[in-house]
Amino acid sequence: APVVGRPSSVVSEAPAVTSIGTLEDADKMPRRVPVPSLRPTLDLCQPTGVTLDENSRVVVMLDQGGVGKALVNRLQKRNVTALVIDEPLSAEALDTRLKAWLSEGAIQGVYWLTALDVEPAIEDMDLAGWREANRVRIKNLYTAMRALYDSVHGPNTFLVSATRLGGLHGYGEVGASAPLGGAVSGFTKAYRMEKMLGEGGKGTLVKVVDFETGRKTAEPADQIIAETLTDPGIVEVGYNNGQRYTVTLVEKPARDGQPGMDLNKDTVFVVTGAAGGITSAIVTDLALASKGVFYLLDLVAAPAHDDENVRLFRTDKEALKRKLIDEAKGRGERPTPAMIDKQ
Repeated sequence: APVVGRPSSVVSEAPAVTSIGTLEDADKMPRRVPVPSLRPTLDLCQPTGVTLDENSRVVVMLDQGGVGKALVNRLQKRNVTALVIDEPLSAEALDTRLKAWLSEGAIQGVYWLTALDVEPAIEDMDLAGWREANRVRIKNLYTAMRALYDSVHGPNTFLVSATRLGGLHGYGEVGASAPLGGAVSGFTKAYRMEKMLGEGGKGTLVKVVDFETGRKTAEPADQIIAETLTDPGIVEVGYNNGQRYTVTLVEKPARDGQPGMDLNKDTVFVVTGAAGGITSAIVTDLALASKGVFYLLDLVAAPAHDDENVRLFRTDKEALKRKLIDEAKGRGERPTPAMIDKQ
């Protein structure tokens, strides 16, 4: 991406800049922090409405640790038709296989288990390895749910994904044990939100079940099936130290009594998406607080430092509007107020 704000010997005049707010203003807004929260045991929860029986055709994307094989064994004992994928296919091959299965009949649900596999430490992965791990875990999940979007839709359908973030979705004191699983969790929650909007809050069951690290296969398989059949009230659920958890929000102020970072002229910031409105406001406050060094990255190329439109934007916006209107008319266009404001 182009670098915005390259060093230059040209100094442009700009009006004095002030902060748009204070920390006291920010503290007036509630700050909600996600934390693990105990969830009742499944015997105290309502059924989801999902059935697993001889009428069910279910896709199972296996992990490499054996949980998927144990899950398939349990599904087959319920007379479920398990459509098993046991290798990390290319997106094209995956799409072709799923559509071939769809041509044979509706698919009720998906179990996505690739994020149960152990991840290398981030510092041990090269870029190619990191991209492949993400492709297997999340990009193929996107491909699968896009192919099955119309089939996995409505009551008695489901997406249940599984991760090994540690059983608390990464919100415990030790953090996530397999952070790449966070992409699977994020996709699952976004998919649930989309289904809720499209189905009026009812219909497709969507859950992500998080586990601790370990070699157990039978217990996680049983828990995944149990989560499919029981407790429709949550999307995130995890098992940690024998307890069942979900994630909730609690209000906590930003101030914690600690000194925090020392922001000064030697502080260096790298900011992505720097042309965005909220980002520019944040950068303004950081600049005022630190007088530090900023590297601003954006997909939008930086204007020239002596750009006439930038000068007018800073000094006479009405004159800039008239200039843009005249330029549009000169091109044979019929400028509208909305078009000029956007420019």
